[in-house]
Amino acid sequence: MPIIEAEDEALIGSTIENRFVLDRILGRGGISTVYLGRHNRVDMTVAVKILHTHFSDTEESIERFKREAIIINALNHPNIVHMISYGILHDNDSKSKEEARPYLVLEHLEGHGLDHLLDQQTRLSPEQSLEIINAVVDGLIFAHELGIVHRDIKPSNVMLVEKLSESDKPYSDGHSNVKLLDFGIAKCQSAHDKTSQKLTQPGFIFGSPLYMSPEQCKGDELDIRSDIYSLGCMFYEMLSGRAPLRGSNAMHTFAMHLYEMPLAFKNLPDPVKISPKLEKIIFKCLTKRPEDRYKSCTELKKALSAL
Repeated sequence: MPIIEAEDEALIGSTIENRFVLDRILGRGGISTVYLGRHNRVDMTVAVKILHTHFSDTEESIERFKREAIIINALNHPNIVHMISYGILHDNDSKSKEEARPYLVLEHLEGHGLDHLLDQQTRLSPEQSLEIINAVVDGLIFAHELGIVHRDIKPSNVMLVEKLSESDKPYSDGHSNVKLLDFGIAKCQSAHDKTSQKLTQPGFIFGSPLYMSPEQCKGDELDIRSDIYSLGCMFYEMLSGRAPLRGSNAMHTFAMHLYEMPLAFKNLPDPVKISPKLEKIIFKCLTKRPEDRYKSCTELKKALSAL
């Protein structure tokens, strides 16, 4: 970690694409570091996410990143963070694969993550939860129609925005203050980190164990129904204040996703009173077999709208 931190600090003050100056570090995660950047010619701030070198240590991973960035750039939706640019950094102007660091330039959002809100309030009201979930579903409908599976739906990847951009304000549904983050980044990972159930687990099995679908836990091919399962996990946590399935370690949590169902809301140690119809929707998202879940987020949206 000290090596990674030194690499990150060394980039402060540097300029990307001859226009974005890296001012300071906003946050550091398991796979990347996010910087606050400012455009050196116009009044514009951005977030620059730079992957750590050990996640881009092969030409294949770099090419995969480029392909994903092109796809992510098509995600122009009020409930999805907008990507401005992407590229590959080479330390000291070197073209060595070992020193390549892929990056994304994203819109800078002022607000806080859903995980931060849950840390403060523990659990949310059904009305507040539904407003946030509906916005995330809208973003997923758009992405899924483009054939893109998120693969890492979780509270820390949902941003509640305090200040909207001009392009978001006309959004008629009124939920443009909710943004879904980190589309496709998991596909770029190439190393293994088993240190925390909250960290994205890279490699053939990637995602966050607390929110991973059974098929994701097994390393199977994923489709949009995996996102629906993860969304159900997040919805359950928003209402109950706890993840639906949590084992003593990541492997135990995997096993629970494969073989156990969460407790009904009334059977929780601190029972939660919600409508039977809403509980039925959540548990349909959480069924073990993909074919038993909603076939699409559009179908899920209709069920939520009928409440």
